[in-house]
Amino acid sequence: MHFKGGKDKKSFNDWANKASVYKGIRIKGDPTYDYKSWYNEDPNRAYALLNDDPNAHFDDKWKTPYHPTFSD
Repeated sequence: MHFKGGKDKKSFNDWANKASVYKGIRIKGDPTYDYKSWYNEDPNRAYALLNDDPNAHFDDKWKTPYHPTFSD
């Protein structure tokens, strides 16, 4: 499954819905990671992730204190 930016790119909600399906995780409402800030930092990167390895991890920058591997 491939997703594109450009005309297909709509919003964080659009990306979050697609990413949740593609990665098999809950994006919206997850207290362990600030996905919206990650998305806003670079929406093009966010959409490119949808064509990447579905098991790839998000970087540590936006982990919250509720994340099991959070560290200051």
